[in-house]
Amino acid sequence: NNKTTQKAAAKNDWAKVKAGDVYASKSAPAVVKKAFKISGEMEVAAEAKQVVLAHGGTAAGYSLYLNGGELVLAVATGKKHLERISTSAPAGKFSFAAGMDDQGHLFVKIGDNEAVRSQAGSHWLTKWPAEGLSIGFDHGNPVDPKAPTGKFNGKLVKLEVK
Repeated sequence: NNKTTQKAAAKNDWAKVKAGDVYASKSAPAVVKKAFKISGEMEVAAEAKQVVLAHGGTAAGYSLYLNGGELVLAVATGKKHLERISTSAPAGKFSFAAGMDDQGHLFVKIGDNEAVRSQAGSHWLTKWPAEGLSIGFDHGNPVDPKAPTGKFNGKLVKLEVK
């Protein structure tokens, strides 16, 4: 069953999001040619392979996922280009942050560890992601074809995009 009801909201109430939710694309924070940050706290099993959050699809969007002990941020820039960056992710409960800084460098960080950053900058999303913002899976065309297809089955303690 691929019918998912999208929740229309002028702005997401991040305190209420949960795995399985899909929000209208326009309710997500502005990301076109802008810095953005996905942050929160999760609790997961060792070697988990599942999507935490995805917005958009292969043409333009971003996805944060766990892939067997790694936390991966993938960004499809809208120019038929996909950029990925990752860092080691522990089992259990941990805080995280990932996104794009104001120079267009991708970053991903676990807890108080130093962020892993992309070498090159200017990985800007050049167009608004057409597909909705999905929590705990990648609804529609996946942003990253190499991302796991499993739904999030850990615990999302906190999640926010700004």
